[in-house]
Amino acid sequence: MSPSLIDKFIWIEAHSSPSTMTTYAAMGCTLKGLLLGIVLVNSWRYFSLFYRVDAKIVLFGIALGTASSIAQTGLNAYQVQQLILYTPVNYSAILRNDAWEIMSVAFITAHFNAAATAFYSWRAWKKKWMMAVLVSGIFVSYALVFPLMINGARMPELNAANFAKLQSWLVLEAKFYKAWGCTSVGVDISICTLLVWLFLRKKESMFHAEPALLKKLLILVFETM
Repeated sequence: MSPSLIDKFIWIEAHSSPSTMTTYAAMGCTLKGLLLGIVLVNSWRYFSLFYRVDAKIVLFGIALGTASSIAQTGLNAYQVQQLILYTPVNYSAILRNDAWEIMSVAFITAHFNAAATAFYSWRAWKKKWMMAVLVSGIFVSYALVFPLMINGARMPELNAANFAKLQSWLVLEAKFYKAWGCTSVGVDISICTLLVWLFLRKKESMFHAEPALLKKLLILVFETM
């Protein structure tokens, strides 16, 4: 079967089009570049302030996370380049690679969610009894990314005989991505909100007396997450 017919089937099942996918992928890559800039700035600030105070394992973790952010952005840029070249004419040729690239990004993001949940909560609370909260947040970060990757690895061969299997695979993978995306955003928002609440829960807190300091805190928390 010709690639054009397979592509047409994929776009129908995905409820999308080559131009839509390419446009949103480029927008996402641009946003990722902006976020990478924020990560680099905050990492520089962190090392400037804490490189003599924090343990080496923490410093290594921050450096590894920053390097992973750079690698993830590079992967996104390569993915967009492939979409621009192949999506209009033969998307099926790169569908499998595209799926693995997306799953790799999801896997890295799950690690970021787990690490950020643990690190910034530890920074704010420094209490071992809060580990129960952290473990639940970390579990949620991984709860859906592994089923997503397992299902992604089971992509059927792209031919006419497997159209029914491919249809089922696309539907299930889309459900996993939506559930994982909503869950990841929910975890981030919950952690940000909880951190801010912990800082503001006492009226004698410095953040009540210094609105400018509170503003900087909010920017730092939400930029970092």
